[in-house]
Amino acid sequence: MNKKAWEVPHLDTMEMWKFGEYKKFVPLDLLAALFSVEVDSDKLLDASDIQQLYYQDENLDKLVQSGYQNIRLLAQVYLAMLSQPLLPDELITEV
Repeated sequence: MNKKAWEVPHLDTMEMWKFGEYKKFVPLDLLAALFSVEVDSDKLLDASDIQQLYYQDENLDKLVQSGYQNIRLLAQVYLAMLSQPLLPDELITEV
């Protein structure tokens, strides 16, 4: 609390992966493929789909599921980047 975003210590996997390069970005699903992390592509959304789902379709359930999938995928990619074992599905819960 009462801290600016740049004052909060964190690890940014994008910064770790691009090795100081500021011109490019790497999509999370590409990182997952590079590290052999399984992706449930049915639950991942393209950024262009979000506006349609939220404003026109009002499909909040699909947006929530996509958010959970992104967080799960980010955690698994992060573990893979650190050469740690991936978390088994039975240890990952959605709250």
